[in-house]
Amino acid sequence: MLKRKIYLSLVLLALVSMACTSWEQNTYQALSSSKATIDLAAQDYNAGKLPKTAEVQSIIAHAREAQTAAVHAFEAYAVGKVVGDSSATLDQKKAAVVAAAAEVVTVVAEITNLYSGVK
Repeated sequence: MLKRKIYLSLVLLALVSMACTSWEQNTYQALSSSKATIDLAAQDYNAGKLPKTAEVQSIIAHAREAQTAAVHAFEAYAVGKVVGDSSATLDQKKAAVVAAAAEVVTVVAEITNLYSGVK
């Protein structure tokens, strides 16, 4: 697991140093921000700041899964860019990132709604 994190960090560093496109920068920032939101919701759930129900637990678990899928899709895109995949292959990987990120947007909205009734 640590090796994978180090590898991903190196790939992302390579992307940054290769003059990332604005799409790549925005995607990275959005994934980072959504992870922070999901992590906060998990902490608040564990601390009792969010209702301890199966529904809330399920929303947070689904959010973590969606986030992980989006990060893996972005990682595949980043690796493909670094190793020189064809533009058609990169377009497919980019489409996978967009689809996965759309799911993250949906679950982060669900998490945001959890806070609407919390004081």
